[in-house]
Amino acid sequence: MVFVDRRGPDMGAAAARRTTSQVVEIDTNVRVGDAAIRVICEVHWPENPRNSGAILFCTPGGGVSRRYFSLRDPEARPGPAMFDEPFNFTRAMTRAGHVVIVIDPIGVGESTRPADGYALRNDLVAEVNHLALEQLLDRLRRGELAAELEAMRNWPIVGIGHSAGAMLTALQQDRYRDFSALILLCFGTRGLPDYIDETHRAVLATGFPTQAQIGDFARRMFGGSGYADLPPHNVDSPAARALQQAVDKVVAPVAAHAMTPGNVARELAGIDVPVFLAVGERDMTGPPEQMINDYPNCPKLALTVVRNAGHHVFVSALSRQLNSAISRWIFQQVGGRNDPRI
Repeated sequence: MVFVDRRGPDMGAAAARRTTSQVVEIDTNVRVGDAAIRVICEVHWPENPRNSGAILFCTPGGGVSRRYFSLRDPEARPGPAMFDEPFNFTRAMTRAGHVVIVIDPIGVGESTRPADGYALRNDLVAEVNHLALEQLLDRLRRGELAAELEAMRNWPIVGIGHSAGAMLTALQQDRYRDFSALILLCFGTRGLPDYIDETHRAVLATGFPTQAQIGDFARRMFGGSGYADLPPHNVDSPAARALQQAVDKVVAPVAAHAMTPGNVARELAGIDVPVFLAVGERDMTGPPEQMINDYPNCPKLALTVVRNAGHHVFVSALSRQLNSAISRWIFQQVGGRNDPRI
């Protein structure tokens, strides 16, 4: 592993004295074609890590990088309000006492982007995420990530994902049992049926598609090398400017799988750890009350609908309340040691 220190917003001498995050480059020993896969993670921790609650492993959705979990308006005026950063989930969680790991999945952000994006099937992306988490946890449990971090031998691990990142988190849990609890944001098994072509619809009529059939649908949908750009949004607002900072490539096979109705229905049905679901009131996940049917074996399920929000609940007017609810839920479900209030 290669460790690179990076600071957040420059706050002068105080920031120079206090390192609360570290960028980590991880060699996964996985190859895709000629590419040796390295992924970039960023670890954030509280100023007083001895009071921390849980380790949160966060996977972004399609078309955004790990920066999605640390959003801020680049035009915010200097001063106390600038550092409040209401859209910054990572900052909210570390303030509450949690350690946060955010990842650029393979093909996204600063992680390796193989020439053939269509090779990046869901199972491979979930495997690489698991390998990255395994290496980071080994360092954290031995107290070797940073001098100011104590050994975290018995800390609960919570998987967090947004949109297609929630799907990847569910797959990772199904295959590797990495997490004590899950927080799945703005995702459901409904998929995006209005975007499914007739060929894929015919396949779905006979059962759930194979990985190869999902790959074929992805090629018809996206073309090119397997990486696509999100359509531009010509909106100038604090939320839009913040989201723009995280925009990245869409990995076509992952997106096609997420768009497919029933995408990870089998995997969700097997989840047997607590789950916190949150969707926007105007989200594209379908009726929220129907989502709970996807988790028949979940021992404790919470569902939050964020009023007047769309698909990006982190930039809604109620982002602070959502973050507080998430941290409180983590504390209640997995026994984090910190006061959950933000």
